[in-house]
Amino acid sequence: MSVGPTLWIDHRDIDIYFYINETGRFVERYEIVVPGYLYRKERSNNNTCLLDINGTAVLAFNASEIWFPKENTCS
Repeated sequence: MSVGPTLWIDHRDIDIYFYINETGRFVERYEIVVPGYLYRKERSNNNTCLLDINGTAVLAFNASEIWFPKENTCS
């Protein structure tokens, strides 16, 4: 079991922490820390999309994936 984040990504002031089980070689979990004053969340049935103050999609995620949206769409 991992003790702390193995990988930390900083994308446009959004922090993404990955906790890796190195023995089993899989991601145990991830955490996304978002500054509330810069972004808002838009949820759908399948994912959550983070939008900046201009309404541009900057990050999307669900229970098993994280991705950077292309062409301002989170699907």
